[in-house]
Amino acid sequence: MRRVFLGSLIAGVALVLAGCSNSSNDGPTNTTGGDVEDCVADGSCSPGPEGDLALATDNGWTVEGTYLGLPVGFTDDGYPFIGEPDAAVTLMEFSDYLCPFCSRHTNQTTPALLLEYGNRGDVNFVFRDFPLVGLHPTAPSGHQASLCVVEQGAVPFWEYHDTLYRQQDQWAGLPDPTEYLAQTAEAIGVDTAAYEECMTSGRTAPIVDQRVAAGNAAGFNGTPSFHLVNNADGSSYDVVGAQPLEVFAAALDSLVAGETPTGLAVSPGSVSQDVEVAAPTFTVDPETQDVYEGLTVGFTEDGLPFIGEPDAAVTVLEYSDYLCPFCLRHTTETSPALLEQYAGGSGDVNFVFIDLPLVSLHPTAPRGHQAALCVAEQGAAFFWAYHDSLFFNQSQWSGLPDPTEYLAQT
Repeated sequence: MRRVFLGSLIAGVALVLAGCSNSSNDGPTNTTGGDVEDCVADGSCSPGPEGDLALATDNGWTVEGTYLGLPVGFTDDGYPFIGEPDAAVTLMEFSDYLCPFCSRHTNQTTPALLLEYGNRGDVNFVFRDFPLVGLHPTAPSGHQASLCVVEQGAVPFWEYHDTLYRQQDQWAGLPDPTEYLAQTAEAIGVDTAAYEECMTSGRTAPIVDQRVAAGNAAGFNGTPSFHLVNNADGSSYDVVGAQPLEVFAAALDSLVAGETPTGLAVSPGSVSQDVEVAAPTFTVDPETQDVYEGLTVGFTEDGLPFIGEPDAAVTVLEYSDYLCPFCLRHTTETSPALLEQYAGGSGDVNFVFIDLPLVSLHPTAPRGHQAALCVAEQGAAFFWAYHDSLFFNQSQWSGLPDPTEYLAQT
């Protein structure tokens, strides 16, 4: 039986994500050790249509103060929120403090959403830790630090949260951000002795790990990712990526009005990781089969370009964007080793390329994908040579307002 793996190498997306915790009804117990329990670990996650993602705005959300003129506190599961607890809609954000796209959403899109929907009391906003350690190895430190700040209240949490995103470039490159994180906590006025005791104890590290695991179990695989909940009926929808303000506005307007938003994926709730995917069928005509870099190349029955032996035991499907910097890193750093060992060496794996340009992040990327498909009409070897050229020379056309001439010359 052929096994199929799906890989999504799109802007800001990695393979590791975030999770879940629980608090009692006596008040918000946050996710920082002591008598705090994590609902993933102890099996006490709230029941409901979304399992451990369920939100019930009448189940003890506790307001501790105000930030930016809006109520802030903790949900009944211990997550920090901002906005009216009884809002019609909840926007739950799974985010990574060192993800540049999360920073862009927080600094550019969130203020407009708070102003429009938070001030009207229609939407509340919940933050879920979702560090992508594969892309940002030191991000978990920031999430652990923020959970230590959470112990001192919702107001300092949101101030610390905003500061970490606003100053992302000041600590993103630090091999050890411990000192920066402590200084930032001190600057916003937290009790430094309590903060240091929390960080030294390490009690927030396993909570972050649990949240990562819970996010994976929920089916998310990139940051920022969003779970939009209609609190009246429990229906929910997912938005992935730092989408334009218009995308969120359209979805929230529909949900607030009690309508079903269009163009969004319905959240499946508890998502199984055992997803069956039909393997592509390879029909290689000997007259059109070709060789590129010493490897067999061709097209699947559906016209998708592949590289590697058609009868390989395993197929890897890559969903990619020619202007995504993370896709570039995979193509230039990881893919050559995979091809050498598994396609050219053992012949056990073949690789299929699937176009997935993210137009909201890279408006001109579709032009590159269109051009590559035109090149594919002239043969598989030509396609793979053009594919590699587009990635290896990404910097030469990523900033062009119209890359038509460059694509033709390539």
